[in-house]
Amino acid sequence: MNSKNYVNEKIKLTTLTPIFIGGDQANDLSPITDFVVEQDKLHIIDQRKFENLLSNDPELVNEYVNLVKQGYFDLKSFIENKLNSTVEELSKKIFSIQNYPGQGEIKAFVTSSGNVFVPGSTIKGAIRTAIIYNFLSQSNDGKRKVENILHEGSINYITLDELLKAKKKRKLDNTEFKKFKELTNKRNLEKTFNRFYNELYLFKNQEFGHDFRHLQVSDSKFFNDENTEVVQLTREYLIKDKTKTAPWQQILKKQVETEFNLKIEKNFNDNFLKPLNSGNYKELFKMINKFTVDFLEFELERFDEFIKNGKGDKNKLQETLSGTIDFYEDLKQKVKFVNDMCAVIRIGGGKTYFDNSIGLALYKKDKDKFKQFRKLLGFWKHRSSGGFVEEDSPITRTFYYDKSLNQYLPIGWSVIYFEKDKEDVRKLFNIDEQKTEVQNQNKVKENDNVNDGELDLSKLSNLGRVTKLKN
Repeated sequence: MNSKNYVNEKIKLTTLTPIFIGGDQANDLSPITDFVVEQDKLHIIDQRKFENLLSNDPELVNEYVNLVKQGYFDLKSFIENKLNSTVEELSKKIFSIQNYPGQGEIKAFVTSSGNVFVPGSTIKGAIRTAIIYNFLSQSNDGKRKVENILHEGSINYITLDELLKAKKKRKLDNTEFKKFKELTNKRNLEKTFNRFYNELYLFKNQEFGHDFRHLQVSDSKFFNDENTEVVQLTREYLIKDKTKTAPWQQILKKQVETEFNLKIEKNFNDNFLKPLNSGNYKELFKMINKFTVDFLEFELERFDEFIKNGKGDKNKLQETLSGTIDFYEDLKQKVKFVNDMCAVIRIGGGKTYFDNSIGLALYKKDKDKFKQFRKLLGFWKHRSSGGFVEEDSPITRTFYYDKSLNQYLPIGWSVIYFEKDKEDVRKLFNIDEQKTEVQNQNKVKENDNVNDGELDLSKLSNLGRVTKLKN
């Protein structure tokens, strides 16, 4: 629905690589009460059914609590041998999972009424980052702000470095000590720099408030459970031969489709944002794609630097990064080609500081001053030594293993577009039409009705639920 005061359009979103968006930690899945893995299937236990069976015998409640406290508990065995039931009978959902080791929690995807979705706040956050990046790197006002950030950061870093050297030799006088405390208070420093790049300061005036409130993004439609799977992602160190396994996570598969509403109110007052008042989404798509291309080029440069001059095994690193390098090269060319027909955007987990902040705008302006800025704020500081990582940080990346391609690829990438451009987008990004699926609205309503009036136990701890039941 559109009017002279706003445009409100349905936007399609299709995942190009898997996406993970974590929900409340209280919703993470525990092998003690929440799930059982059988071969390649993860069975989510219906807590209401489980607790109903458990409550039939108070002694069982005591036994269950004691077993949990002792740290050794086999949920499947307990269901079959103590509750005289089966995992299948108590399952409410089943997901695909591979090579689960039999221990450890699983981080669940964010849900609403038990249904997986992409929050509008997540999409808007990625859009907002792209807009601010374009402002800082393309407009005269933005460029001046970047210069001011780097200039002030450099001066403060040099001052702090001199005070640290003096502190090792003698006691600082009152003026020096006051300045030292000021420059080592990270919270105050972040508050100081926020005025240069925080949206509430950038695009705000006394009369009209901040402009970003005129950009409104709804939550996506719900996804079918079949659109998700449980995997273990990996975090690769790019400066040494080391892999850090991330927790098991429920991810949204690649090449699944949904939609959301994007509303633009034609009330933008800042000169940089006024083109959005036209109601034409092309300007917005252009800004998103500009940020994406610049980030992809930055990452490809970093990968090349790590492979050529890094401390790790170059052949192994080349092999690990080959899939991502090919993916990024191909994605970069496609984003340049589409111009404004669609926009490629990264959302959810797996992002780095440079595609989730203004860091890229600062880095591209002056690498040396950016290094001083990030040291001043304590970015990428060694926990043990207190020194800083001098390599091209961040030094780790998150990947998932794509079995169909036999390659490690990044997570979080998706494309947004209009329904009228669906076929062109599918052809360009090699999207298999049979794999994409929007959650059926009738099914969503049925799910909502089932949950109406039911007790939401998700906010209680597993042991807390049992204790409550016992009492």
